[in-house]
Amino acid sequence: MAKYTIRLEDYLTKYGYTLPVAFDDVPAVNNVSFSELFTQYYSDWEIGFETPELFQTKLNVHAQIICPFYTAKIDAIQEKIDSGIFNSEMQKTIRNYVNPSDIQNLNNSTGSDAQTETLTGLHTSESMIDAIVKYQNDIRNLYFDLLKEFENLFTGLL
Repeated sequence: MAKYTIRLEDYLTKYGYTLPVAFDDVPAVNNVSFSELFTQYYSDWEIGFETPELFQTKLNVHAQIICPFYTAKIDAIQEKIDSGIFNSEMQKTIRNYVNPSDIQNLNNSTGSDAQTETLTGLHTSESMIDAIVKYQNDIRNLYFDLLKEFENLFTGLL
């Protein structure tokens, strides 16, 4: 590490600076606050400004501009999940194809060997599982993207 630079960990512990208040508005992920994620991610990165005061000013302004957009996106995705979009009912028709001779007697609209089963909950269909994974990935990507929004405030030297 260079002799005249300050790592984020030192900025927070040695010099007693704090992270932006705007970080508090970003929803926690897995019970971990965004401030904690930010600190863990950037702890060994060197601040990219001549003084801690200048870094604090730039960090606060950047957070005030960027964080509300990400918070709104995260909240919108979480609201969809919380609204129960994955807790729907569906009917599934199961046809008896064990005996190959039955296949010729059945078609898609009729068939005496068909059974109807109602499924509820998270595992109602493959497309619903795909949707859950998509929403999880969307949220994960938003947190990573938000963290990366602050890279230009650091020197990039590790």
